Order: sequence, then structure tokens, then C-alpha cells
Amino acid sequence: MLEDIRRFFDEQRRPPPKWPEHLPTISPITGEDLRAESERHWRLAMQYLDEIEAVVMGLYEAGADDPAAIDVLDGVIATIRRKDETYETRLKEIWRVMRKG
Repeated sequence: MLEDIRRFFDEQRRPPPKWPEHLPTISPITGEDLRAESERHWRLAMQYLDEIEAVVMGLYEAGADDPAAIDVLDGVIATIRRKDETYETRLKEIWRVMRKG
């Protein structure tokens, strides 16, 4: 179970995507630095991933003493193991399960 959790989150940790050569880094309309904004969104996504993983790991650690944590963790693990759904769909479902529990 612990390996499933770690693998699920580790598979999503990647370096930021490379900026396409054919796109300008500065928006010709707004003057906004599009590349910097893209990198900021990537950093926020990685931060969000770390925070969700920390909560799930906290549930795992609390599960030995807390029946409610066990119930929520069971829902999270069942969602992680659904290989026929996209990562994004499963992450949204994990968030829903944790909020409900």
C-alpha cells in the first residue's frame, strides 16, 4: 500500500516542460512573461502534489490508531489503483474522498 502511494505521486514529479522554440516568451498583446508564468504554474502544481502526498502519508501513519483514517485511506488507495483512469481524474477523486472523510 505504501509503495502504491509513493509510486502514484513520484510518477508525476517531472522537471518543468521545455518552452517551445516557436513561441515568444513575452506576450505581444499583454507584455506578460509567458514563460515565467508557465514555470510558476508548474511550481504550484508540484507544491500541490507535495501537499496532497503529505496528507495521504499522514492518513497512512494515523491509520493504525484511527478507524476514520483507515476508511479514508481505503478510498484513496482504491482510487490510486484505478489504472483505467487518468492521473488527473484519480487526483480529483482522491481530493474528493479526503474532503468527504
